[in-house]
Amino acid sequence: MITECVKTKTMNIMKKSILLIVASVFFLLQYSIAQDKSQPENGTTVMRVLLSPETSHLAMQWAKDYISEHPDMDLQLIPPGQYTFNEEIKADNCMALMSEEDLMNFGNAQLWKLPVAREIIVPVMNAGNPLAGVISENGLSPATLANMLNKPEENGWDVAIGQGNHIPVHIYSIQNVNYDRELKAFFGSNTLNKQHMQLGSCWDLINKLQNDPNALAFCKLTDLMKPGATELPENIALVPIDRNANGKLEYFEQIYANPLDLYRGVWIGKFPKELINEVYVVCSKLPGNEQMLSFMKWIMTDGQVVLEENGFNQLVSNERNSKIEKLTLPAGSMEAGKDEYAASNIFLPAVAILLLVGLLFGLYLWIRKRKESKIIPDEPVVAGVINEAKLAFPGGLYYDKTHTWVFMEQEGVVKIGVDDFLPHITGNLSCVKMKQAGEYVKKNEELFSLVQDGKHLNISSPVSGKIKHINDRVVENPGLINKSPYDEGWLFLVEPSNWLRELQFMEMAENYKNWIRKEFQRMKDFLSSSVNPSSLEVAGITLQDGGEISDHPLENLDPRVWEDFQKQFIETAN
Repeated sequence: MITECVKTKTMNIMKKSILLIVASVFFLLQYSIAQDKSQPENGTTVMRVLLSPETSHLAMQWAKDYISEHPDMDLQLIPPGQYTFNEEIKADNCMALMSEEDLMNFGNAQLWKLPVAREIIVPVMNAGNPLAGVISENGLSPATLANMLNKPEENGWDVAIGQGNHIPVHIYSIQNVNYDRELKAFFGSNTLNKQHMQLGSCWDLINKLQNDPNALAFCKLTDLMKPGATELPENIALVPIDRNANGKLEYFEQIYANPLDLYRGVWIGKFPKELINEVYVVCSKLPGNEQMLSFMKWIMTDGQVVLEENGFNQLVSNERNSKIEKLTLPAGSMEAGKDEYAASNIFLPAVAILLLVGLLFGLYLWIRKRKESKIIPDEPVVAGVINEAKLAFPGGLYYDKTHTWVFMEQEGVVKIGVDDFLPHITGNLSCVKMKQAGEYVKKNEELFSLVQDGKHLNISSPVSGKIKHINDRVVENPGLINKSPYDEGWLFLVEPSNWLRELQFMEMAENYKNWIRKEFQRMKDFLSSSVNPSSLEVAGITLQDGGEISDHPLENLDPRVWEDFQKQFIETAN
């Protein structure tokens, strides 16, 4: 049966959509007719680019190539030591090209940053290592790699995996190349053993790795691969990292088969961030002139081709595209070009006509669908005793303390849903109120509400980003959340805007289960303090003999208890 909530919501959405599209058509037509065709002349902005020692060579290459394509551009490169960063970066015509380490030295976090390149430090071995099959299947933990690096004479390959006869490990590095900061952060140690064989060049390192079955090295991925290559040199393999040190590679850790898989794994946060050195274009705020934005877009497209020859890795295409979409002039900017404006005189009426046609076609499809389809009534879920052992937390997902889960899809968007805990607490849902596609949401900002006969819980977003799509089936059948929270009951597809940072606050399944165990104790404490113990009827609904929580404890409780649960439980989770 379609609830009144769903019926009302569906009709309201249709009415608002019709009014919005009609108003948009009218506005676009009026704007196209009435807009003044005269536009101010585009001025030329002198762009100042602050450099660091690590990025100087790359910046000079970019500047040379960009000016050759845009001879009218006035681009000034300011070498290291010839500027005061915290003062000059405030100027509207100033940007900086800085590595993550550079920014840490300046200690200024209140900046707008656009990642444009990165260095990736990887552990590599000889593909013919006698234990390569076991290592590729189970990986090596950070602690194991640290022991091998610091005390190779005591920690051979056999010790690393706990089997086989003694197989020594031979540690190699490139002379005068320093990855101490990254390795110390990765190993969680302030000391590193430098008593290993240092080689004169990356070519010497490749030769050793190819010919020594016992070889192990940490190096930049670009030290091993020629520009444009998509495979490692023959007989060299990546060493998989067992990040959670459980003796096997989980689904989310399986990114080491080839460099392309690794690149994507780096982007979506599956590779240790300590071994990544990001390079950013930095400004005090989102640039407000078209020339600076055009330069940044060029860096993210044509400029990427020179990265590998300068020792940096390109960003994956989906990542670049998502960043480029955000490089738009702030609302109200007057720097649109004349050609762009002239094109809009044709474009806007065309958009208006398409909107109108789309409205009529959409109405036809909606009416046809409503006539041909019927929603099968959901059978109520029968309640019983519930605890953490009876809940499902599939592997391969990231879980947030907002009682939500996220999964990075192939296309670079994250799927979001509710964990198995909340539906078992609320009982059968009658409605779900959701933000709509196209809206932006910030982490910890309200994203949706779970409703049961007028009582509701507001749930915050686990990530920041733009909502690309919502699950319409859940809007029509909220019971899917109760029945299948990880499959049919998913809620949103979101294009994340701060994925790598926000991923740090999430947990994998095993750690989340431990946290849920504490949530059950909090739930018992909440029920004991919020439900009148003298009422046997209410107590029978919430707590079973022995203090176990009954399934759906909030289902038959009044709105006051739901309000208390929102404030005292949902909003205080940590």
